[in-house]
Amino acid sequence: MISKIVKVMMVGAALASMSAIKVQALPSIIGDVGFSGGYAVNSPNLATATAFTSFDTIVVNATHGSYNVVPANGTVAAAFTPFTFNPATVPAPSLWSFTFNGLTYTFTATTETSQYLGGVLNSWNIGGTGFASITGFANTPGTWTLTATQTGASFTFASTAGVGPVPDNGTTLILLGAALSGLALIKARLA
Repeated sequence: MISKIVKVMMVGAALASMSAIKVQALPSIIGDVGFSGGYAVNSPNLATATAFTSFDTIVVNATHGSYNVVPANGTVAAAFTPFTFNPATVPAPSLWSFTFNGLTYTFTATTETSQYLGGVLNSWNIGGTGFASITGFANTPGTWTLTATQTGASFTFASTAGVGPVPDNGTTLILLGAALSGLALIKARLA
């Protein structure tokens, strides 16, 4: 009887140790990045424009959090994908991307909204949601905004990524293994 209990405990311990293998989850992106530069639209008047046809001299000008390793001094160039904003459509495949020190940074939009602000401002506020990506990080949900003005033919962009769900590091499997071992031990005692 004792040897049977010892065998059950050894099997339980083996199961618990196998389930304790730690799965390393990629970290979520936290923070935001900003850009500035020039653009061209499909109309000479921003009020009647419906799409960006190109973006010129886009550079990183603000960084926080996970983006903080990228200089925000206008030396890192970014590529933006032209897109339609009136009516709002989802830009594809990625809204923007850049590479710095071997890491690729991208943002893929999944929704878009746009609002024209007439009058003296003569500008568009465009934004939505999507997923930020950085090499070595988990794709992280975030938001994006872009403001384009008629004066100066420039724009500002910011995208913010938040913290995603906290992954389980194997604790659930350890608890399950311990519970099954305990049940086996109780069954062996009762037999």
